[in-house]
Amino acid sequence: MKNNSIKTVVATGIGAALFVVIGLVINIPTFVPNTSIQLQYAVQALLSILFGPVVGFIGHALKDSIQYGPWWSWILASGVFGLVVGVAKSRLRIKKEFLKAKTSLCSMSSRLWQTLFLGVSLLQY
Repeated sequence: MKNNSIKTVVATGIGAALFVVIGLVINIPTFVPNTSIQLQYAVQALLSILFGPVVGFIGHALKDSIQYGPWWSWILASGVFGLVVGVAKSRLRIKKEFLKAKTSLCSMSSRLWQTLFLGVSLLQY
């Protein structure tokens, strides 16, 4: 690391706090039982892009651990998404001034990915 350890720790803590607050306050119910649209994934994508894949992985894994308890399939899936968005930042050549469209695209792809691949666990109820 390039002496960004304090910055990374602070970003991880702030990100986890934002994830928890947004996750608890903003839940948009859907017609599917026990399912809601959660907007915290946009914050996860933004922090993963700004601060890197480690913040995305740790921040969101920490949020899921705090908010829901240790349900490891969701923790791992959310953490891996933060990791993928952070790694994709270098591939997409994202500049900090041009985040709006690409961050919303990453957030929408996050929701789609989690719905498609993790929706199976929702159907078990």
